Amino acid sequence: MKTFPFLLAFISSAGLVSASPVLFTSANFPQLGGDYSILDASGAILEAPSFTSSPLRAAPYFLTNPNPTATLNGIVFTPVPYVANVSGAYYTTNGAGVDNGRTSGTDYVTSNDLYDLSYDVLRTGNNDTNLTVNLQNLAIGQPYKVQFIFSADNLGGSRTDRQVKVAAGAFTPTVSWNTSGTGSDGLSDLLTYGPTSGVGLVTAVFTADSTSELFTMLSNTTFSGQGNSRVSLAGMVISTVAPTFELKILSSSFSFNDLGGTASLTFSSQAGKSYAVTTSTDLVNWTQVGLNLTGNAGQTQTDVPFLPGSMHFFRVETRP
Repeated sequence: MKTFPFLLAFISSAGLVSASPVLFTSANFPQLGGDYSILDASGAILEAPSFTSSPLRAAPYFLTNPNPTATLNGIVFTPVPYVANVSGAYYTTNGAGVDNGRTSGTDYVTSNDLYDLSYDVLRTGNNDTNLTVNLQNLAIGQPYKVQFIFSADNLGGSRTDRQVKVAAGAFTPTVSWNTSGTGSDGLSDLLTYGPTSGVGLVTAVFTADSTSELFTMLSNTTFSGQGNSRVSLAGMVISTVAPTFELKILSSSFSFNDLGGTASLTFSSQAGKSYAVTTSTDLVNWTQVGLNLTGNAGQTQTDVPFLPGSMHFFRVETRP
């Protein structure tokens, strides 16, 4: 049973969205390919760009000319030809180039979409420059999820793993990996990706407290065997997350007369769910007022009478 206590001297904070930390997870795709279930396909997909060379490659496809269109775990990636500071409807970047052959040791077969996706990567112009992705056009209060896919190594050159951290929000200090700085909204764990570790995935989940969220990708320039310290971003998935329902009183107003008064309550609700308003004078013994209420989508309003002479508390409860 979910309840929310209510006192006549109630001040509502509904509608305020406070800053919350970004929650990170990281993992690596299996190098044999075929199992893409670590990529989360839930929620509404806003954009799923796959960064590639320009012009887009065309059939026939082979080892060094893979299909630029990939589908992983039901997510269809859109090939985005490289331009400086490439951007989309929901993101901007400081990307200054594109590399190919960055397959992180994934074997080529005609049905391996992970190879196709990871072959080309977006990068910065210099080894010591962080790659940034700024999400934009976000709805304040809406939960979001962004999944960054990293791939490294060169089919014709040095085959080395790389290391990356992803900082959310402004990063202080602004550049160096080898400092104790952190992202103002959070910092991911260390992710190693490449021919030994496979294609890497860093997932960030957050509730938007503004219309944009900045992510800074920090490369470890001192990693042993690092042949190239640039961050290599193959693609990403930007999606919404269904908000978790929270039963609460959103607003209230009161009217009084000689016989008592009426409390007008508006509470969050789900369509078709059953709710009841209960009242108490001591926060111990509670009595239901009226019949069960059938909730509307989003919120429900009801008027509750009360008698004069004592303080009254109200709460909303779910009913089977």
